[in-house]
This record gives sequence, C-alpha cells and structure tokens, in this order.
Amino acid sequence: MRVFYIPLPYTTFDANQVIDAFRYMQQAKQIGKIVVTYDHGIYAKPASTPQQKPALELSANASYLVTGGLGGFGLRTAQWLVEKGARYLVLISRSGPVSAEAKTALEHFAKQGVTVHASACDVTDKAPLASLLAHCDSTLPPLKGIFHAATVIDDGLARNFSRTRSSAF
Repeated sequence: MRVFYIPLPYTTFDANQVIDAFRYMQQAKQIGKIVVTYDHGIYAKPASTPQQKPALELSANASYLVTGGLGGFGLRTAQWLVEKGARYLVLISRSGPVSAEAKTALEHFAKQGVTVHASACDVTDKAPLASLLAHCDSTLPPLKGIFHAATVIDDGLARNFSRTRSSAF
C-alpha cells in the first residue's frame, strides 16, 4: 500500500514583509503554516531618527497629593515628583510622618526647597479628607495631581484569606 502525504497549506511572505506576516498570524484566519521566505534578500530600511518625546516637567506652581506618601512606594513617588519639577507636595498616610524614613525624607525635601504638608489622614474617611483638602486649598497652590500610592503587602495564599485578615487593611 502506498501512502501519499499531502503537505499542509501555507501562505508565504517575503522577509521584507515580516510585519505583515505577524499581523496576518495575529488574525488567526490562516489554515496551515505561515512561511517567511528570503527570495528577494533582505533590504535595509533607512534608519529613522527616533523622535525625542519631551521630558515630563511638572508645574512648580501647583500642588500634588500622594496617598500613602509617607512610606515606601509613596515616598519614592514623591521623590519622582520633585525630580520632575514639583515644589508643593501633600503627603498623607494613615499613621502620618512618624517613621524615621518619613522624617528623613521630609528633611531632604525641605533642603531642596520643596514645601510639604505631611499629615495623618485616611482617604476612606470623608470628613478628615475634606478638611485636609480645604486646608491645602487655602494654604497651597492649586491641586494639579493625585497619586494613589497607598499599599499593603501581605503575601499569602488566596485560600488562606479571611474576613478578619482583610479588615487589617
């Protein structure tokens, strides 16, 4: 008995059309294989000059609020804002500026000429948050940005998660 093998159908693309080949593959409409050939060699496209995107520059006459701004990720966010030109920061956390890390950062900001309002405020408590925003509105330049950087890292398996464990956050 003779066995004949019929090759799978295929669609060919020249190597210079490899982007089109990938787009065709993304559509998942092909049956069989996609073949990239080198029948015409590979021609080099002229190198285009990448356009420089303007660097982010924040207004020095505006305030920026960072929730969770007095620890870890929030403090790093505040430092980034200052690097980008911010000169007025509102840094809040549930505990306020009590850690050594927060105190050191506040001193560093002061040396850089950055005005920082740092306080304890839980963003889930409407009345204290409204009071904080009213105070900042009357003492600082207009608020132009809010960065939510409050985090809690508590590694564990999802199956061990309980209502009492979630209320700690």
